[in-house]
Amino acid sequence: GTGNLVSEPNFPNPFNPVTRIRYRLQEPSRVGIEIFDVAGRLVRALTRGFQADAGLNEIAWDGRDDLSRHVPSGSYFFRVQAGQEEVTGRMLLVR
Repeated sequence: GTGNLVSEPNFPNPFNPVTRIRYRLQEPSRVGIEIFDVAGRLVRALTRGFQADAGLNEIAWDGRDDLSRHVPSGSYFFRVQAGQEEVTGRMLLVR
């Protein structure tokens, strides 16, 4: 099969101050969504073990790190994990 997890482009991109990360699930799954900088450092864990419904899901990122500090302009990556599957996408934050 095609798997359970399908990523869609985040919108808007480039963004300021908020972007929406969208993903589609064929069946309900526990989902983890994390944001990384270009050096691969974890910037923000948006969800860990969140039970998401089948269909289109969306979560917003406000350009802040885990300590609620605004991160600088630049490229960031999101990673959505559901079970053994993961998808990534690139985002551009412009302050």
